[in-house]
Amino acid sequence: ESTAKRVLTELGADPGDLSGFTSYPFVAKDATATVLAEGARTKLRLDVYDRKREYLEVFPPDEERTGVRFNALYDFGAYIYAEFDARYEDVLAGRREREQLTAILYHYYDWNAIGRVTWEAYRDFQVAAEAGYLHRSGDTNYDGEWLALRLRYTF
Repeated sequence: ESTAKRVLTELGADPGDLSGFTSYPFVAKDATATVLAEGARTKLRLDVYDRKREYLEVFPPDEERTGVRFNALYDFGAYIYAEFDARYEDVLAGRREREQLTAILYHYYDWNAIGRVTWEAYRDFQVAAEAGYLHRSGDTNYDGEWLALRLRYTF
């Protein structure tokens, strides 16, 4: 049995029900530095961030996310643009004692890259083709690739 599963069971929580979305109240401590560069057809963005969620209750575990994200967008004209997005993130979760995470429940590292081409066919309609890759290491290890064709209509 993993440490995370054992600690969650001790806290009275279901260890299989850990998702990134929760209604439990928490104090957010976020810091982000952003650099933007914009040309006639190209936009570049670099974000460096440190995000902390300190929950008011013992469960769910507090979480720290530290990472860097790079995004490049090129406008081809005729309502077609291409985008590249790359991200590295270090994720750590555990129980907090005196502002320090002590009982570590999980710790992993994500690296992902996404390439996307979008055509704005009409004012409310977009077509996008996307390819992506995710590599996770640490307590959980896996690789994932995907291809997607998205149709989006807003009204």
